[in-house]
Amino acid sequence: MAYDNKREEKVYLSLGSNLGDRKKNILNAVKQLEEALYQKVTISPFYESKAMGFESKKDFLNICAQTQTQIEPHEFLKIIHDIEHKLGRIRVENSGYIDRIIDIDILFYGQRIIDTKNLKVPHPKIYERKFVLIPLHDVAKDLVDPRTNTNIQRLIEDCNDKSNLLLCEN
Repeated sequence: MAYDNKREEKVYLSLGSNLGDRKKNILNAVKQLEEALYQKVTISPFYESKAMGFESKKDFLNICAQTQTQIEPHEFLKIIHDIEHKLGRIRVENSGYIDRIIDIDILFYGQRIIDTKNLKVPHPKIYERKFVLIPLHDVAKDLVDPRTNTNIQRLIEDCNDKSNLLLCEN
């Protein structure tokens, strides 16, 4: 793939797992991202939290990650879905939230605002989720949301999520 005339954009991702060896699942996804993108992926510490949006007896392990790419966002989304599939994620349309071996979401894609059927960036639920905002702050302390022009620290302060987030030993 040649992307000579395109500029690289910083991409921020959220990765989570609540099935199997959660940490291994996430690290395998990061490794596959690095291989697919030919690019280093920087990750936050791991955080544990209760499931949000559905009932589950299994807690999630979550991180945020930052990388750079010249790949267009919809192609990047396809790469993510391929990685999820390889790791055993089964997508069930219109099923709502369910337990999953791996979940990778695009949070921010440079300064782009994308609103299509398959991709919404910034991720629309980011503002409601401490399990995303806090690890995102770990990898992007100076990030400014292009939709609201608000920095990441302020997004955390304004978040109404009262759930507990446990920083895990790496």
